Amino acid sequence: MRIMGSRIFIGERDLYEIAKELDTPFYIYDLEDIERRFMFLKMLSERYIEGLGKKLIILYALKANSNPHIISLLKDLGSGFDASSPGEVLQARICGVDPSRIYLTAPGLSKKDLEIAYREKININIDSETQLRYLIDIGFEGEIGIRINPGFGEGFHEYTTTGGKYSKFGLPIEKLRDVVELAKKSNIFVKRLHAHIGSGIMDPNTHIRVLEKLLEVSRNIESVEEIDLGGGFGISYEDDREYPFQEFFEKLSRIIRDEDKITKILIEPGRFLVARAGVLVARVTDLKDYGDKKIVIL
Repeated sequence: MRIMGSRIFIGERDLYEIAKELDTPFYIYDLEDIERRFMFLKMLSERYIEGLGKKLIILYALKANSNPHIISLLKDLGSGFDASSPGEVLQARICGVDPSRIYLTAPGLSKKDLEIAYREKININIDSETQLRYLIDIGFEGEIGIRINPGFGEGFHEYTTTGGKYSKFGLPIEKLRDVVELAKKSNIFVKRLHAHIGSGIMDPNTHIRVLEKLLEVSRNIESVEEIDLGGGFGISYEDDREYPFQEFFEKLSRIIRDEDKITKILIEPGRFLVARAGVLVARVTDLKDYGDKKIVIL
């Protein structure tokens, strides 16, 4: 997306000219920008992680934008997908995403929701002991992840903070051992530990703190091989600042270098990939003057 004078361009197309061809309002997305951002993360992964004999899995957070064209692009680029509802799971499946590349994590999932996930054969991260009991009831056996509340959270607003005291998200760490043992009795094994503590985070040290907590907890669970750091990788709405991924990857690689049992690190970028790529195009239909205010109607 480029701004030249009073005109905005998506690729080589002038939005003003597009708006003369199409009825407004409409959203338009710069898929090239999304691709550049995804490939930037892939490049950093290859540089800092793969040389350690480990794999980084990028899961696009569908909650950021589930437009099918965006899903299809990221699928073709090799992305996995983070879903927070059965609807997002089914949207990804409709777009042809292989179930092995879809991960479902959400509080409040019902037994019916988990039956859909089980039927679709996707990866499941439980958020509570109740969700584990639902899985046991429907006859699930195999590997799962557990989302934990690491005891702290952060975000660009208190309403986007999803960790810490009284948060509804994740399993309290003090209950983890009992849940792991309950799972084991039903041939369910905890392969992955997950945490997502908030949205709009700009400091990579926050995610490094999550990593350190998950690694600490993982050392007491023999079956854990994967660490999912969640998302929340921010962009600024005040200026052009974005999450410093290079600094994050440098610190990540130093910490996991000697963690032999951990084979995969997962991250769930959403906003970072798509927020700067979309524009709402509208047409001015009316102007009104009220005293010293001019109101523009779209």
